[in-house]
Amino acid sequence: MNKVLRKIVLTAMLTAFAVTISITFKLIPGLNLEFPNGGSVFGLYTLPLVMIGILLGYKYGILGGLIYGTVSWLLDGYFLHWGSIFLDYLIPFSLVALSGAMFGKKNLDHFVYLTITFTLSFILRWVSHGLSGVLFFAEYSPEGTHPWFYSFILYNLPYVLSSSLISFIIALVIRKQIKQLSETLDK
Repeated sequence: MNKVLRKIVLTAMLTAFAVTISITFKLIPGLNLEFPNGGSVFGLYTLPLVMIGILLGYKYGILGGLIYGTVSWLLDGYFLHWGSIFLDYLIPFSLVALSGAMFGKKNLDHFVYLTITFTLSFILRWVSHGLSGVLFFAEYSPEGTHPWFYSFILYNLPYVLSSSLISFIIALVIRKQIKQLSETLDK
């Protein structure tokens, strides 16, 4: 199989895995710790999206993130504001996958690079979701709470941070297996 086709297939598989994780956690009672207007504490879909960037580079990372964002938006099934499609779905998940490409496969050899990658992934996603909350959903802020504080700190920070941390810890645990996969791709 040629290398481009192999990369497309792996992008599709990791994206499908991210979607499967997302759906599974929504269906399991007790693990569906989802916020009222979206966002899950157990958003482990971050890991396969970052892996796309690490293993395949920025083009496939952006593609995987766009596909995941689109499918996630369609599965959520609600349309609150057109801007939300971009700042809650397409942009943040593309940036998550893109962040893995920053150091590429060096992430698999160095703890520091992997830490920076997941930190960047968290920050980019958090800022995108936070801006969406401020720009499009400020009216949902509780009375007396500033929309910026509510969106960035009270609403988006807990679930984006927890999902990023859990994904990072799992990445550390399976880093050796990801490296083996990476070596297989290079053949």
